[in-house]
Amino acid sequence: MRLSRLVSLVLARLKDEAGSDHLNERYIYGSLNFSGGRNMHVANPPNEERKPPYKRRDVSLTGEEEVGGDYLLFVDAPHDMWTFLEDYDTRGELEARILGGGGLTNPFVGCMIAIVDGEPKDYELTYFDESAGARKRFAKSEQDADPNPFGRKYPELELRWLG
Repeated sequence: MRLSRLVSLVLARLKDEAGSDHLNERYIYGSLNFSGGRNMHVANPPNEERKPPYKRRDVSLTGEEEVGGDYLLFVDAPHDMWTFLEDYDTRGELEARILGGGGLTNPFVGCMIAIVDGEPKDYELTYFDESAGARKRFAKSEQDADPNPFGRKYPELELRWLG
């Protein structure tokens, strides 16, 4: 798939998301990094070790680049000013990344958009809210509004694919 198509899909998903105002084609083409084995032909060499601080590209991507993979994850971390396109071999690996400690519940992560078989795939995260005694849907906007989101636990965190 052409990178321009993927970026269009990502931006369409983020159109109404709070906290994603900084994401546009220019920003993504200038900051996008890659991890996994399929798209290293467009990697930004200074960032191959995947350790902050990340460096912007000396030459921005154009959107004409081809990217591949059946299980892709677009990740934005506005705190560190980086974006990544990660590729995975299986849906299970993709789910584990979203649910993991560096996943969507991490306060430093702005968004994670799954692209499965070339199309955005919506999902929701739920966890057991002990104060309510029931499962609750995780909302990034609620976490962003929390004055102290660090160290917060999301017991029994689960991912459910929608649609």
